[in-house]
Amino acid sequence: MIFAIKIAFVLISAFMLYSVHAKIKQQKKFTLQALTALVLICTTAGLGGVNNSPGPHYTANEVSNIKAHYNDEKSRSKSLKTADKEADKELLKAQNDRKKAELAYNKQKPEFEKEEKERRQAAEEKEKQEAAAKEEQKKQQEEEEKQKQLAAEQQAQKEQEQQRAAAQASAQSQQAQNEQKKEDPQGAMVWIAPTSGKRYHFDPNCRGLNRAKSTTQMTKDNAVAQGYTLCGFEGG
Repeated sequence: MIFAIKIAFVLISAFMLYSVHAKIKQQKKFTLQALTALVLICTTAGLGGVNNSPGPHYTANEVSNIKAHYNDEKSRSKSLKTADKEADKELLKAQNDRKKAELAYNKQKPEFEKEEKERRQAAEEKEKQEAAAKEEQKKQQEEEEKQKQLAAEQQAQKEQEQQRAAAQASAQSQQAQNEQKKEDPQGAMVWIAPTSGKRYHFDPNCRGLNRAKSTTQMTKDNAVAQGYTLCGFEGG
């Protein structure tokens, strides 16, 4: 700020001196301008004077502390510079390592892409095979179920036929026995259960013989002679 003021005063003084010189050449009065220029020059000289005021006074301990602080700052500055250099080296090394890694990756990238493609193809093929195996297993299970159902139906039909045949045979046997009883009721053959009651039966499949442990066939006359009577299911 003071320097700017000095410059301003110098410029004004120069202008005033120039004006005085011009008036001298024109033989005009210049007393006011000369005095003004002189005052400005003196003022400028006063602003630029030497400052002879005494500086601050420090004790020996303060001087020692200032020196120690200066040395510490200087040492710390060196340490910071060293640390910065080490950090720059590490950064440069990391950048170089990254470039090397990128170069190595770019070099092996086609191989990586090939392996990845083969892996995807193998996974897709495996998935297709598993799906086909599941479909085949499903078909086999459905076929087995159909075979089981068909076998069950055939078995049921066979049992029904056997039951019908047995019923027909029983009916035929019953009819034959009835006809035989009509023709020769005294000499007809009957069945008895020696350990299960005192009833005789014309039909060996009569319900009255269901619990018999054993049966014996004989003539009706012999059965009657032994105290047997006709089964209630057969009209007795």
